Amino acid sequence: MGVKISALASATTPLAGTEIAPIVQSGTTVSVSVRNIASSFSTTVTKTANYTLVSTTDFAVICTNAAFTITLPTAVGIQGRQFVIKNGNTLASGYAITLATNSSQTIDSAVPGTILPLNSITVISDNANWWII
Repeated sequence: MGVKISALASATTPLAGTEIAPIVQSGTTVSVSVRNIASSFSTTVTKTANYTLVSTTDFAVICTNAAFTITLPTAVGIQGRQFVIKNGNTLASGYAITLATNSSQTIDSAVPGTILPLNSITVISDNANWWII
């Protein structure tokens, strides 16, 4: 039987992001890089002006107080990375958030569009483009 996580000694050296962790599910072991695990615990930021998401730290962005543009980082090299973009503007404000990508990258095989007030979008990288999930 395995060891409980609570019984493990504390690590004193930060992980470099290149380590591989074995994950067992339904009897199948899959190796997952620590970087992919860490990306699930990234930060939420609130923005009120144009902003480009940071692939290594941002996870969710809440947009308020204006109409502006949120630019996704390049999808290349971050396969599986997800971002949530929420337009926190009120319906009365009418402020839409414009979503942009790098170069000619697409979202669901189309050019990016806008996010209306009180709506959100979650996208994931396939290592070349973005997909709505």
